[in-house]
Amino acid sequence: MKKIAALSLLLLFSWPLTLLAAEEGDRCFCYNTDDGCDRPGIFDPTTLEQCRIDCDQTYEDAMEEDLGVVRAIFAETADPNYSDILDDCLDASAIAAVTTTPAAEKVEPIVPYLAVDIPNLVFTPILDKSGYITVNWIGEYVVALYQWLLSTAVIVATVMIMVGGVQYMTGDVEKGKGRIRSAIIGLVLLFGSYVILYTVNPKLTLFEPLQIEYVARKLETIKEDDYTALTGNYVASKSEYAVMADRISDEVGLEDHCMLRATIQTESSWRPHVVGHDENVAKKGVGSRRRFIESKTRYSGSTFNYGDVEAAYTNSGYKNDDGFDVNDCATGSCGLDTRFSHGIGLTQMTILTKDGKMQECNGKPGRVKLGTCYNIADLFDAETSLRLAAELLKDRYDDNNGDKLAMFTAYVGSGEWAEEAGESKMGIYNACITAGDG
Repeated sequence: MKKIAALSLLLLFSWPLTLLAAEEGDRCFCYNTDDGCDRPGIFDPTTLEQCRIDCDQTYEDAMEEDLGVVRAIFAETADPNYSDILDDCLDASAIAAVTTTPAAEKVEPIVPYLAVDIPNLVFTPILDKSGYITVNWIGEYVVALYQWLLSTAVIVATVMIMVGGVQYMTGDVEKGKGRIRSAIIGLVLLFGSYVILYTVNPKLTLFEPLQIEYVARKLETIKEDDYTALTGNYVASKSEYAVMADRISDEVGLEDHCMLRATIQTESSWRPHVVGHDENVAKKGVGSRRRFIESKTRYSGSTFNYGDVEAAYTNSGYKNDDGFDVNDCATGSCGLDTRFSHGIGLTQMTILTKDGKMQECNGKPGRVKLGTCYNIADLFDAETSLRLAAELLKDRYDDNNGDKLAMFTAYVGSGEWAEEAGESKMGIYNACITAGDG
């Protein structure tokens, strides 16, 4: 019995430690040697090389213009000045820069809230890395629940053994022995199930985190100087746009601030100087994607071929080669391929296509709202973009009788692509409400 009790205690405390196959990497900062952490990006890469790749991809355009040398910092071994750099990146001004100038499209942390608390259960936030959302909640929940139930079972079994002992000593020997035997068998079954599974295959005792590839619109970041030349405004911080968004939400009459905030986060990650190329979204449900693949022709006139058209729809290797050109905005389409729809600015207000061409107003690509023409330059303006999005959200909210998921889906469009994007927006919305930003 002593051996059984010792084995039970050992398994009780050791099993939850082996149940989770969690990963926790060092933090990666994209550090600008000229301006410190004035414009950092924070990632959770697996390796130093991945850190460098993330930094290079995030600041590719900016590095050529104004960031100078960017170094990837990964753990103390990566740079002898790591501790000083870390202090610089985590001081008050750097924290403000991190939270107000997002470097990449990241999903805000979301954690579930249980109606009934389980002792020692702490959910880790969603990890967004390399195009996948990693969620470890199921493993964490099962570990905490198992540990709690096991502790409860041990307490109950101990009480039953004590009761059986009293019965044994007071003359009811058979009932006492039976009660003690049943309690011990119960404990052996509880702990033995894990031993059997681990013996058959250790992986049967692990709960691997769920990895979900998330839907992201293909965005092109234009140069900040071009954005300023086009709109007369500078690229502001997230906090400035948040204040503007909240004000417009109130003016338009949205139910809360998180409707518009979630839209901005998922559409542009609070960046006003981005262009969405719908033909490059590798989803069959996107109309511009289907037309691009079936045309087999890029903006430059170069062609491409494929074997299976169904596979080509979802193959991200097939991309158009158009690109934003500020010099073409005065009289043309700003260098964008007019055969396909494009999202513009903070809320990715989309200029749709009709009869195989982007819709026009005043002789240039644009969209009309209540008789007013909004061209590409207009849609880049933050105030205009936010107000149009807020009004569209209000219309979709009313059309769907207050169903927020249907509102977000209708904001994007229709079909499977819109449903996926709507669910993504709803997740960010719930996180915003939970954080008290509504």
